[in-house]
Amino acid sequence: MSGNITESIGQLSSLVVLELSENPWEGVITETHLANLSSLKEVSITKSSPNISLVFNISSDWIPPFKLTYINIRSCQLGPKFPTWLRNQNELTTLVLNNARISDTIPDWFWKLELQVNELDVAYNQLSGKVPNSLHFFYLSTVDLSSNRFEGPLPLWSSNVSALYLRDNLFSGPIPRDIGEVMPHLTDLDISMNSLCGSIPLSIGKIPTTNQFNTFDDPSIYKGNPALCGFPLATNCTDNNDKEDFPRRDKEKKDSEDKFEKLWLYISIVMGFFMGFWGVCGTLIIKKSWRDAYFRFIWGMKDKAVLLSLQMLLFLQSKVFGA
Repeated sequence: MSGNITESIGQLSSLVVLELSENPWEGVITETHLANLSSLKEVSITKSSPNISLVFNISSDWIPPFKLTYINIRSCQLGPKFPTWLRNQNELTTLVLNNARISDTIPDWFWKLELQVNELDVAYNQLSGKVPNSLHFFYLSTVDLSSNRFEGPLPLWSSNVSALYLRDNLFSGPIPRDIGEVMPHLTDLDISMNSLCGSIPLSIGKIPTTNQFNTFDDPSIYKGNPALCGFPLATNCTDNNDKEDFPRRDKEKKDSEDKFEKLWLYISIVMGFFMGFWGVCGTLIIKKSWRDAYFRFIWGMKDKAVLLSLQMLLFLQSKVFGA
């Protein structure tokens, strides 16, 4: 299918899913196309080509009759302003506005929708401003803010986020030291082409490193940050606090573990001594018959030792004086 999308589609009040992807649509979508879609839950209008021929021209004060859970719009013009008709869409779990020619900040009302999402993708726009940590995510969610003009510190979201793409922005400052603890399920990360500084924190190395997680050792996910240093980058850190790279810090971690093991060895030896000592002495204190037998044995051994010593002394005397 190609050409303009007919306005009559807006009369399908029972329509739940609107799927118009991978067609060379052109023209304009207005409120009329969506006016009576009161049952609509999912909208998908995407195409693989980055060339934009379909434009959304929707009034800033229009209130949709639907509550969407899924929006996937790629390579269609929604901007330049962030679409205000999303203001009442508080049931979204997937929001993709990729390559939508939005040149704006994400408004405060969006961050206050209290959404819980499994995918947030606003890549390839000209969005700016700081990104708060107020969103909530389902388990193993994806966030893609690539190729925008977001600034400020790197956002650390829910521990449920597994893929985080922040490349080609204006994020600055150090990589948060606790990124590995805050986002332990992170499997894919790209923070290249920003203005980050300092050393790559050890906590990234603590993120599980099974085969699919080996991307954290790939220098390309950190490139384009001239002030960033440490393993796996070729630039060593020179600051006293950040100069150690992963191999050295791994060695220190191993040394610490060895000291811990030695401490437990000493504790075990001491505990074994006391248990053995009181296992014997405690029994002798409690049982009189055993105690009497024990001391008879000791006295008997003492007498035998004295007798043996005297015999040896007499033998030596006889040898010396007899000679």
